[in-house]
Amino acid sequence: MNLQKGLAGLLFAGYLFLVFVPLNISIWIPVTVLAILYFLIIEWDDISYYFALTSISFAVQLGGGLSSPLFVSYLPVLFLLKKRGLKLKFWWLILPLFSLFAKITFVPYLIFYGAVVFLYVLHPKVHGKRNIVTVKSAYDGEKMDIREGLSEKKELPSTISNKIYDSLSASVDIIIRMFNPFSVVLLVEKDQPYEFQVRIARSGGEIEPLVEINKGPLSWFLKNEGVLVNNDFSDSSVNLGYYKNEANIQCFMASSIRFNDEVVGIIVVDRTEKRPFDERDKELLSSVVKGLSTLFSLYKHMNVSMLEAFRFRSLLSLTGKVAGEIKLEEVRKSIFETVKNSYRDVWTIFLLKEGNEYHVTEEDGRRYYQSLRKSIIALALEKNISLCKADLSKETKRPILFPEERNFDAKSLLFSPFRGDVKGGILLLSKNIDWFDRNNDLMILNMITDIAASSVEKAVLYDYERQKAIRDGLTETYNHRFFQEMLDNKIAEAQRNNEPISLLMIDLDNFKLINDQFGHQNGDMILREVGRLMKERIRASDILARYGGEEFSIILPKTAASEGYKLAENLRDTIENKIFVSPEDIKFRITISIGVSELGKHADNKPDLIAAADRGLYNAKKGGKNRTEIAEY
Repeated sequence: MNLQKGLAGLLFAGYLFLVFVPLNISIWIPVTVLAILYFLIIEWDDISYYFALTSISFAVQLGGGLSSPLFVSYLPVLFLLKKRGLKLKFWWLILPLFSLFAKITFVPYLIFYGAVVFLYVLHPKVHGKRNIVTVKSAYDGEKMDIREGLSEKKELPSTISNKIYDSLSASVDIIIRMFNPFSVVLLVEKDQPYEFQVRIARSGGEIEPLVEINKGPLSWFLKNEGVLVNNDFSDSSVNLGYYKNEANIQCFMASSIRFNDEVVGIIVVDRTEKRPFDERDKELLSSVVKGLSTLFSLYKHMNVSMLEAFRFRSLLSLTGKVAGEIKLEEVRKSIFETVKNSYRDVWTIFLLKEGNEYHVTEEDGRRYYQSLRKSIIALALEKNISLCKADLSKETKRPILFPEERNFDAKSLLFSPFRGDVKGGILLLSKNIDWFDRNNDLMILNMITDIAASSVEKAVLYDYERQKAIRDGLTETYNHRFFQEMLDNKIAEAQRNNEPISLLMIDLDNFKLINDQFGHQNGDMILREVGRLMKERIRASDILARYGGEEFSIILPKTAASEGYKLAENLRDTIENKIFVSPEDIKFRITISIGVSELGKHADNKPDLIAAADRGLYNAKKGGKNRTEIAEY
């Protein structure tokens, strides 16, 4: 734009020079210049009004100005710029009349050009007032409100491209959190074959801005798609294409980003240490790439006219929110907000398959697990198709979700399934007949589910990985590290709210004898069963962890030692009366000893609280085992 202003200034100076110092040249020179200018103005949508008018004025004056028939060429230019919606300042409209100052008899020309300007002002604007076919739909009522809200803002928070870039950056950041790599590099295809540009890079090395993939490991993507893993990379790091200098890369993982079956980008994750990528890493990267593909799709289509401006902003907002989000609850919340902003008077239901059932979440927060069967949505999920039902009363007597469902009082529905490895979708219900537009409303919902699907899959996979990181692999209770973190948090919360908190330390009596006599496999079986039995008998707010070996610990928030003692005795009695049976049909009995401590009574900090519970456990062992003892003051 600054370049256009500079050129316009030079052309204006040349125009004024020609007004007072006309040149005697062939008419074909200005005619040729005008033809080129018209071609540029028609083909170049981003041309500014001041560049267009100054260039035309210069060419007309070059051909003789007022005395030339080329003077009428102003007329089509004015109306062409008007049609594009460019706001012309009034003083620019009198630019062609500057040449009148060199003449005396200018009145006829003034009348002619004044008539043109008068018609221009009266001509209705085209841009921003398209002829829209009025179709009753779920969002008609809020179009005016949102458009008025947008028009009141002097400027938008950021451009569309900035929002997409922010979403891409968030996706790269989450890859770093997932894999802890040396570099994450996002390559975007350029116009030249095999040439890619580094769009985003997070690296400890020096990165090349342009990358050619016609050679080197990344050339694999010229004929293949999916995820490429090399856990024994012995070649030079420079051959990867994006490093300027050697970085001593030991392994890397890369995936193509595709749009309409074409590679539009490549994401690469590498490491300088011998820490190989596994199948779970490939799944996690694939889930992120699905989100990146959706971003590229949005970027390609962001100028599609059939998307209403405010809905497109909602989609971009959703993309930005979920691109860097790995908590399923936050992803679900963002989806509900986007639907609320995009549709009017609808009831939203989020469906996600977990195991053999669907986790159903309604917009008011109610949740339940159900097997969807013999219903409208069950059939749509089975066939993986979108639905728009204008009048449910004309449908066969099938339920919407399942036979025992509550009465939704719905007259019409809109449904879009997730596409990918996650099963589920988004369901919209309305109490009005024919409330949804089959084309516009369904297209927007399909885009919401496309954005949501990759984010939901990513959140589900991350939650699985997180549970692996904080759970003990044998007993599926929390591990020692997570116990230490949660005890810090719960103690701080108890002190902040002036509430009690207690701790149980539990040890299996004579467990070594079982391992020695019956083998470690039977010992592992007993540890698993003891963990399961205790998990079934504690509260949802209590935190059970395997402290180490045959020792467990339980954090009891908002619980005094006296109440903790009652729970401990219940656990001890349960284990004592349980008969454990091995796969070889060997029967075992085992007992546990428990120590109890309370913050504020037996200790003032975490180390002392653990030590106090340990003293109670020691006294229980010393007193004959199979006992519960509260720590001494």
